[in-house]
Amino acid sequence: MDNQKCPSCSAPMHLISNSDGTDSYVCDYCGSVINNRPKTTSDKVFSFINRAINALKDDSEDKLTPEQKAIRDAVNERNALIHQQYLEKRMRQAQKSLEKQKRKLGK
Repeated sequence: MDNQKCPSCSAPMHLISNSDGTDSYVCDYCGSVINNRPKTTSDKVFSFINRAINALKDDSEDKLTPEQKAIRDAVNERNALIHQQYLEKRMRQAQKSLEKQKRKLGK
């Protein structure tokens, strides 16, 4: 249904594809809007997926000030260090456990 007439003024409306995966008709003359909501389950799923994708787009990088970028980088470095320490601790625990198992088998 590409041709739609405005319910208010009977002028032709044009189709707009929204970022959430739905479509809308907008009247150029009076500004009336008709939103087409998904009807079937697959339409709802695709609409949900489009909203999720749009929400996850990373446009925030351009909006950060240099101070905020420096803070973000410092936090990322700290988190990487904490993760590395955790992995080293787990490796030491695994090595101790392996040595215990070797001693048990060796006796």
